[in-house]
Amino acid sequence: MGGCDISAKIRTAALTVIEAGCLGEDFGFDCTPMIAPGPDGKPMAVYVLTLTKRSPLLGQGPLLNLSQISSPDPSVADVEKAVTDGMRGLRELSSKLLSGQNGHAKLALS
Repeated sequence: MGGCDISAKIRTAALTVIEAGCLGEDFGFDCTPMIAPGPDGKPMAVYVLTLTKRSPLLGQGPLLNLSQISSPDPSVADVEKAVTDGMRGLRELSSKLLSGQNGHAKLALS
């Protein structure tokens, strides 16, 4: 039985989703294995998926989304969901930043 590069599997799935849904926008991504407490309190391996998107505001750093995939060997469906949700979140944040800058957003004051 041969070895399997789990990070490469995650990266391939993430890139496939990004390429299919990027709509001409540039997204960056990476995945990092980490140790986190499991449901029973014992350490378990998880992956953190990092997505980035260029800020719509000039001179600002990239927008960032972090997703933890709580599995030592995540399924392609888990990765697809994390990437799709992350891309949607980055797009929403980008829109909020733009509308807040041009005065058309109602910003909550707390």
